[in-house]
Amino acid sequence: MSLLLSPGLVFAQNSSEPTHSAGWVNTGLGFGTGGVTLIGGASRQIDHHIFSVRGTTSTELFNYNGDNIWDLGILYGWATTSQTFHLSASAGFGMIGGVYRKGGLFSGEPDENIPLTPGLPLEFNVSWRSNRQVGFGWHYFANLNQERSFIGMAFTLQIGRLW
Repeated sequence: MSLLLSPGLVFAQNSSEPTHSAGWVNTGLGFGTGGVTLIGGASRQIDHHIFSVRGTTSTELFNYNGDNIWDLGILYGWATTSQTFHLSASAGFGMIGGVYRKGGLFSGEPDENIPLTPGLPLEFNVSWRSNRQVGFGWHYFANLNQERSFIGMAFTLQIGRLW
């Protein structure tokens, strides 16, 4: 009976350390429905659960008529725990905004602000991690909303504690 109640056994049974834990920031450049896209964010992974904060902005660089759209989102999803190759899929809650550009440089037509609109950010990531601190990959992303849904992809750099 005294062995069952010993502090060492009770402590060992209460241990709930995760088997895998990692955290990183990422940034990337790509293209989407709005033109050239910049993406950035931070992720925390515990076992197969991944929690992320993401921001994107898309614009047409050489076309004044092009719209500028951005989103910010908080996502939750599933991820692999492989050390070399990493896959993740996430969805969450986000907001979009931006500017609808009308006319040309000398048209005189005013731009129209895209109202802040709630959306459903989606993300799929495929990456190769060259070592414990640096990884490279592709981010496929979307935001579904009532005002201006968009999709895109970007080549990304991950920096942090990857495994």
